[in-house]
Amino acid sequence: MLLTFLLQLNSTQFNSPRRFADSTEDADFHKQMFEKYVHKILTYKEINCTEPVPVSDFNAVKSLIDLYDALATEANGVIKPETESPAKFYALSEKWFVFSMIWSIMAAVDEEGRRTLDQYLREIEAQFPPMQTVYDFFVDPKKGDFELWESKIPTWRPRKGAAFHSLIVPTTDTVRNSYILTTLVNANKQVLVTGLTGTGKTILCQVSNNPFNFNKTLHNKLTQIPNYV
Repeated sequence: MLLTFLLQLNSTQFNSPRRFADSTEDADFHKQMFEKYVHKILTYKEINCTEPVPVSDFNAVKSLIDLYDALATEANGVIKPETESPAKFYALSEKWFVFSMIWSIMAAVDEEGRRTLDQYLREIEAQFPPMQTVYDFFVDPKKGDFELWESKIPTWRPRKGAAFHSLIVPTTDTVRNSYILTTLVNANKQVLVTGLTGTGKTILCQVSNNPFNFNKTLHNKLTQIPNYV
């Protein structure tokens, strides 16, 4: 299975980013990331977890690469030094790789599956703080380490005179989902927002820092699909 993914990674059909093979050293690093994490997580997830909407391994890996391509940038601290040791560069790249894997390969499982994958990922690599779960952390580019999403929740006060139904209170979920959605859209990646009725899809698009033009009728029909399956 791993060999298949690595072949896909290098294929023109997969449209993988150049950074995966900028040099032999970079290519070896990313192969190591696949060997260390991806194959193990996919196998473990298939046996021990449930995805309410199943995601194929190919699509999960493609999503990982798209998100990693959008996040592992100079703006996020991923700058390879020309003269110094690249150890810090690869350490931060690994954090962004793992973060991208969490919100692609590991993202579609149910709550019990998230608890199970949290424990398994910590067995593979104990780089996360011991509190909460791996889903509760993001990579802070300035610190070069994992920080809680809670730290990104802005101070909020209701607008004077605003109607109650128009108030959107920022939470860990809205901040986290908006961050990932905005990151992908800004990197010109295709995004499909799915979920059951009432899970906040429309609000997510509204609070994200990008203009979205989508067909509301089609959007509503897509959200009703699970009710008929």
